[in-house]
Amino acid sequence: LLYPDVVKASLRRSVEYVQLNDIGSEPVPVWLQDECQHFGGWPNLSDAIVGARGAWSLYRMSKDEEFLQWAYQVTKNSLQRAEQDVYDTQSGLFRGCSSFMESNSGYPFGYRDNGNAVGRTKAL
Repeated sequence: LLYPDVVKASLRRSVEYVQLNDIGSEPVPVWLQDECQHFGGWPNLSDAIVGARGAWSLYRMSKDEEFLQWAYQVTKNSLQRAEQDVYDTQSGLFRGCSSFMESNSGYPFGYRDNGNAVGRTKAL
């Protein structure tokens, strides 16, 4: 990484605060899910966990333990959110668009600009 401080600042700003199902809990940081208008954002588009990958790459280069602890908590919160909102117990998979599907071009025509349809698809 050429600019680790810039990467760290960017990752720290790539969170949003959400209320998890824990009654009475304060909103917690999770990896930011972009809105991606043609899919409608969370929970139809549930690939925000990719922030963890960037955080791990930064840690491997910087060895910043404080940053790693922060990123671990954000990742843990994000996984709890996904389990709460988009995990399908029957199939054992998560519902929603996967980042590797290249947005609209990775889906059949009937899914184009159809967040509800994409939200019913499943991914690992």
